[in-house]
Order: sequence, then C-alpha cells, then structure tokens
Amino acid sequence: MKMRLWLWCISFVFLCCCGIQNGFAYKIPPVEMELKGEGFIVSIPHDDGITMAIYNIEINEQCPLLLDLITKPMNNRWTTKQVARKLQDKTKVKINVLIMHKEGIYSRTDSAKLLDGNIIHETIKEADKPIDPCTAAKPQLNSDGVIKNSETEVFINQKPSGRIFKPNDLIFEELFKSPELSNWNRGNYLHSNAIGDRSEDFTAVIDDNSCMTVGGETLLITPIISKAKNKATIKLNNCKQPVCYENNTFTCEYAYHASRTYAYPPPVNTARIDTNGKFSFTYGRIEIYATLPYGDWLFPYMMLVPDKLRCETRKQLRIAFATSVDIESNRIRGGPVILNGRPNVDKLYFVRTNHMATRTDFSANGYHNFTLVWTPTEIHMYADNMKYGCYINNGEYAEPYHIVLGVGAGGHLEFDDLKTKPWKNTLDNAFAFFHRSFTGCCENAKAHTKCYEPRQKKIRTCSREWGALAAMAVKHVRVYAV
Repeated sequence: MKMRLWLWCISFVFLCCCGIQNGFAYKIPPVEMELKGEGFIVSIPHDDGITMAIYNIEINEQCPLLLDLITKPMNNRWTTKQVARKLQDKTKVKINVLIMHKEGIYSRTDSAKLLDGNIIHETIKEADKPIDPCTAAKPQLNSDGVIKNSETEVFINQKPSGRIFKPNDLIFEELFKSPELSNWNRGNYLHSNAIGDRSEDFTAVIDDNSCMTVGGETLLITPIISKAKNKATIKLNNCKQPVCYENNTFTCEYAYHASRTYAYPPPVNTARIDTNGKFSFTYGRIEIYATLPYGDWLFPYMMLVPDKLRCETRKQLRIAFATSVDIESNRIRGGPVILNGRPNVDKLYFVRTNHMATRTDFSANGYHNFTLVWTPTEIHMYADNMKYGCYINNGEYAEPYHIVLGVGAGGHLEFDDLKTKPWKNTLDNAFAFFHRSFTGCCENAKAHTKCYEPRQKKIRTCSREWGALAAMAVKHVRVYAV
C-alpha cells in the first residue's frame, strides 16, 4: 500500500510539471481492456505527443486501487499489466487514465464489465481539452477573517530582512532611473564554453557601455558580434569570475593555443546583471515589463537563480524565455529548468532538463508583462496576465533566489540542430562556426544561405545580421510577496 501511495504522489508531481497550452488537438481514444492469463491488461494507442500515462483502476468500487505509471509505450500502445488480478464474472472495472501530452494533460474515464466471458466497454467521461492541475493561489484567512502573513522571505546583503509581509506587499522595485544600477551586479567574464565546458552560451559578458546602457528609465542590453578572431588575445580588466569557475583563468582571458581544438574567442559580446548578494527572496511574484531580443540564435536571460549555485545541478526559474526560433513560431516559454552536469575529463558537459510551459499564440512585438508566481506548492507562468502554465513545487524550489537579466546567443542547449543552423551541438569548434556565419562572405549574404569563403576555401552557412530588435529593453522589475 505504501508503494502505491508513493507511486501516486510521484505521478501527481510529474503530471503537474507540464504547461497548459492554448491549441488542443489530441483526444484520448477509448480505453481497451482484455483478459490475459490469470489477470488482465489495459491500454490505449500510442500518439507521438504522449510522454507518460498514469492508470488508476478500481474494481467493484472497492479499495485498494490499482495504480500504475507508464513511461514508455510497448508495441505501439501505452499498456498496464495486472497479471495477478483475476476477474470474476460480472466484475465491474472503472479505469481512470491521465495522459501527459506535448499539448497538455488529458484525462479520460471508462468502465468495463465482464459478462459471460465477454468484456463490455462503456465511456463514463472524456475530456477533449487539457486539464489545469494548478489553480491560482488565493490569500489564506485566519479564523477571524484577517489575511494570514505571507510565506515570502527576503534577504538583503545576504542577511534575512526580518520583515513580516502580507500577500501582495511590494518587496523590490527597479525602475532604471539611474545608470549606477545600485541594486545590481554587472557581469564581466567569458562564458565557460571558452574552456570547452558546454554549460552556457557563446558570449563574453562585458561591463561597459557598448552592450548595456540605462537611459529614459529603460535598461537596454544589446548583443554585438565580436571582431576578435581565433588568434586574438583578450584580457578582461576587473574580471569577475562566475561561480564554479573561481580558479579558472579562461573565464577572464583568452589566448590562442594550437593544442585546444575548441580554442576560439567568444563570438558575441553582451551584458548581464544580477542581484546576487544584494537582494534575493524565497517565494514571491516577480513581474518584468520588457521586450524580447530578436535576431538569429538570440534568447533572453530573464530568470531566478539560487544564491547557492550547485555546480553540477544548476537550477533556473525562467520568468520568460523565447529563442529566435520560438519567436518566429509565436511561442513564449517559462518555468523551471535544470542543467545537469556530466563530468568529462577536466570539463563538464551539460544536459538540460526542461519543465518549461509553452504558449503558442504569442506575438513578441513591443513590450510585454512577464510574470512568475512562486509559492511553496506551485509555480505559475504568465504573459500579459494570461496564465499559460504551472508546475507543482514539491520542495524542490525552496531556497533564496536572485534575479538575472541579460541576452544570450548560441550555445549547445537551446537550439536543436537544423539545416539552417551554422553549428552543431556538442562540436568543440562551435564557437568558430557561429562567428563565421556572421562574418567574411556571410556579411552581405541573404539569410540562411550558404557562401564560399575564398581564404579558407570552405562553404559557410550564413546567419542574418542583427538589427535594432536584437536589444532587450526593460522598463521595470517588481517583486511582491505571496
């Protein structure tokens, strides 16, 4: 019985990891049951969008229930085998099935009755729209009708603030009125891909006005294609080595070395700011009013990151995320992401575990209000006040997080390999392929075409030159208690 309860809890958590989308096409077909030896099996046909099936089977309206979580199809069907449960004549079986599908979470209830050796199927309830496993949290009241204190905790300069908040109290506000950015740290380092560590993007985070400005109560972060080539020498003054790379000089300087096949300077200069050590919080509602950067192979950093970053398991709560491919497909995404490191000699190669929800009717033009609501039990994602996904927080996200803003480019984790993509994920020399797609013969080439580079006698896959839309503009950041 304990095993069954444990399985049900795990099932419920997995179910709520999926975002709710707006386009509904999938519908669970009728459940089929058949006798098998001394037991029976229950199944539904496979669909390419299904990632998991959970069966809850009740026999003759009696406990215990039969629970089963299926993570892989068998013979093109999602099947649960109950081989030790023999059904007698006139037995009634109620079958509830929950399907995790790429379009959302779907449910269906069927019944089956065994009569004279035959199975009679009947549909009880079928849903042709995804269910939302999370509901918006409402302020909890004490017995006297007074709103309970918030569960939000705030940390200022790495120390608890000591304040007690009510839900919806404003706990942080940045209106970008001053270029000093006193609430923020400015990044100044080379991303770890420069040492062959496949965890970040293809950028150098530079602390100067070439990539980041504050004016007109707006933060503007603008990525720029670097002019540095493989034999250049780069040394950052006042370099701030990122967490997990404190003793690695490659995050502060670059020098060509023939023995390193991945040696190539970061092809993009960009900027990044964060509140680490100045402001962080556990549980809250964060709202960011901003534009999304748009240009080939760009994406935003608009996220929360733990104050205590674990180097081999790097958690992120993405407030809003959309690559250039997402924007062209009218997608916006948000939610939890975990980068899991796999040791490889003296480097770490990372695999991304993605729990982001997706909205599929989003137009990225102009400013938008991106919101993430984080409570002890749930995480909700909104774009322009429309909720498009949620995630059940089972204690996995329960520590202080700080805010990160920036623009990224390329990398090994965010873009699937396509014919139009100039580099392939996991290649050591991906930096070089990315940079060459914007330079040389590609400077004047049409988008996503190929050109011949006479000097190297090689054909290049070209990317589109970035325009004004490549910049990410942020008007304000606000955090409220929940």
